Amino acid sequence: MAFLGLSRSGKTTLAGAYARAGHPFMSEDVVELTLVDGQYWLQPSRPVLRLFHDSASFLLGEAPEWAVGDGKNELDARQSLPFTDLPAPLALICLLGPGASDCVTLEPINTAAALTQLMRHAFVLDVEDREILRGHFTRLSELALHTPCAALDYPRTYDQLPNVIDAVLGRVTRGA
Repeated sequence: MAFLGLSRSGKTTLAGAYARAGHPFMSEDVVELTLVDGQYWLQPSRPVLRLFHDSASFLLGEAPEWAVGDGKNELDARQSLPFTDLPAPLALICLLGPGASDCVTLEPINTAAALTQLMRHAFVLDVEDREILRGHFTRLSELALHTPCAALDYPRTYDQLPNVIDAVLGRVTRGA
């Protein structure tokens, strides 16, 4: 699964929480997808999580060695969290809400809503080149059309992460 959201919405902490629960992470911050025979595949990147001190402390079960600061620090996750360098099929895209919910909510969203959200999180360098924009829009449309997407929101507290993991894995297991 892939998590998309605005900056500071909890994507990296979620990846780490899944890894801590025994589900290796593959990437942090940027997701590379390849299309093979109609199936999108997540491509692994480097085994690093960029975390704030409190999230790193939660995921590691102890305070990291680096100093407390306002920014994120890189954690070489191979030392403490499972990482896989093998590609995996993309089963679900979770679009993160603002954390305003008082419980875990995971609701399927239709293709049009998914496309709108995917466009918010995709980057195009040259917005003047019509051919590039057309190809970009086509790829995002195909992704939204052929990949289940769901809106995920939950209170941003560490004690809610097991509930998030259960809800998302349950959705994937049942078929997104």
